[in-house]
Amino acid sequence: MYPVDDSEHLLHNQTGQGGFAPTAVHFHSGIVSASPRNQPSPEYPMNSVPEISRWQEGRVDRTKEHFELRYGSARDGGWSNWLPVALVGPPAAGIVNVQFLVETGDPRNGNAVSDVKREIQYYLFELKGPNPWLYAEYHCGTTSNVIGNVHWSFLDAGKSV
Repeated sequence: MYPVDDSEHLLHNQTGQGGFAPTAVHFHSGIVSASPRNQPSPEYPMNSVPEISRWQEGRVDRTKEHFELRYGSARDGGWSNWLPVALVGPPAAGIVNVQFLVETGDPRNGNAVSDVKREIQYYLFELKGPNPWLYAEYHCGTTSNVIGNVHWSFLDAGKSV
């Protein structure tokens, strides 16, 4: 446990034998607690690849694992200061649902929506890794996730920390 200044959450990466092991990190009341995700999600075991063929706008079940994407500069604050833009649900039948939390047609949201769409496309399709969902989970703990304007957070509502 480590004291911190924020009361939010993110995903942290720990490297170990056999590759990375994402670790859920939660910030509550100035204390960081972590629990390793030593076992892959039952829906996406390490020896299988969740097939993702496309994404579409649709509802995301917040009671199951998903990503939340927020938009803002790290210079202007932290997680609670950034604009919640979208939720990304796990692949089902090759399709990833993306639920926008802002009005996509509003010009004030133009940059945020455009950048979020670009990042979804990049991490889930263009990288062409062996398991894009797991890689996106890993990305949550990277420096690029902090310094960019789009910030990914993995939420696994079914597991406690």
